[in-house]
Amino acid sequence: MTSVLPPLARRWSHDVTSDLTVGRLLVLAPHPDDETLGCGATVIRTLLSGGDALVVCATDGRSFPAVGDPKVMGATRRGELAAATEVLGLSPEQVRILDFPDGELSRHEDSLAASLAALVRSWQPTTVLVSAVCDPHPDHAALGRAARRAMAGQAGALFEYMVWGWVNPTRWLLGTRSFRNGGAARVSRAVTVRTDGMLATKRDALCCHRSQFGLSAPMSELSAGDGSQSQFLANFFGEFEIFFPVNAEGRDHAGFQVRSQSGLIAGPMDRR
Repeated sequence: MTSVLPPLARRWSHDVTSDLTVGRLLVLAPHPDDETLGCGATVIRTLLSGGDALVVCATDGRSFPAVGDPKVMGATRRGELAAATEVLGLSPEQVRILDFPDGELSRHEDSLAASLAALVRSWQPTTVLVSAVCDPHPDHAALGRAARRAMAGQAGALFEYMVWGWVNPTRWLLGTRSFRNGGAARVSRAVTVRTDGMLATKRDALCCHRSQFGLSAPMSELSAGDGSQSQFLANFFGEFEIFFPVNAEGRDHAGFQVRSQSGLIAGPMDRR
């Protein structure tokens, strides 16, 4: 289904296109295709602006679809990732797969966090984008938690992106707190990167992940119609990609102030 959350987050968000698409961008994806869905336009814009980017997949996605030989599916999805990231503008040296077990990231969080910490120390990104800890998919949430651990004490702005949370928002909005103190705070701290001029390339990249989507429709039909796939994809092909600051550097980078007593986000500073 198409979620009401992207336009809601956009309404309260802060445009950081010029700030977020410079420097060294590290995209952490749980599976092949998440890099394109959540961050494809941001990767394209970063490269076009002269920045550097590295895409790292925690798994090769071999467990979905759960048909046939997992090794064959893993090889298929590795090839799809290579093709998609080439469309985004990345070289093979700018794409890595960590080979953790698909569907079992929560069982390997210590090793995953250690691998990510070593990667951050060696590559020294200025911005890190990772799947959200509140995403309903357990692999997505586990990668988000591992990234938070890996970034502790490290330089760089950490942001999260949503995938399944857009269409299943209850956990993300409510959590263990009220909507006002939980979900509303999360929505109001959103930042955006504009997708203008980038969507056709992002669509072409996503079409490379044929085992997941089998896309062949024209761009104009990508988010049209009543089909569940079209409605799902519409969340990722709007005017903006949406991210949520996690650490202090991310909030500062995005222009947010923090209340010293409550720790809640007070709102964006006027940086226009």
